[in-house]
Amino acid sequence: MTTNPRNTLASLLIAFALSLVLLASANTAYAAEDLRISSNGSTAGYLTLDWSENSAPAPYTLQMNKGNGWRTIYQGKDTATTLTGLQNGDYQFRINSSDPATIEDDHWSDPISVTINHHSLVKALSFFAGGLIIFIILLWLLFFAGLSLNKRPPLKGSGH
Repeated sequence: MTTNPRNTLASLLIAFALSLVLLASANTAYAAEDLRISSNGSTAGYLTLDWSENSAPAPYTLQMNKGNGWRTIYQGKDTATTLTGLQNGDYQFRINSSDPATIEDDHWSDPISVTINHHSLVKALSFFAGGLIIFIILLWLLFFAGLSLNKRPPLKGSGH
């Protein structure tokens, strides 16, 4: 049986092209799209970040930068995370859905920025004082309303 050299060469070229495509797709990082803040508690020190899911097989890596370089704060397959206990300051966040061992700088999403600025101590104490005043008024009303109900004469025909 003889083989046509053209068919052999074409088969080799197709196999080579397919192996290049498979190799390239195995190491391709997919930047998750639409990283956004879905719940902004920037005056309370928390925020929720979410991002749209894509077809990347690898887990997501979320990084934060507070002016001292990027550091990983989440790795996993979820498409949202809530950060709490944030101090006052400017923060940047970015996301990547790639194998952490092969992450490259050019595959990250565009960073989003947020400024955390807690309520001032005066404002927080005024909220507390307002709540305390309302609580005392309610207790006073309940106490004196209860006393006045006990002082009422019995109804006629009730047997008392």
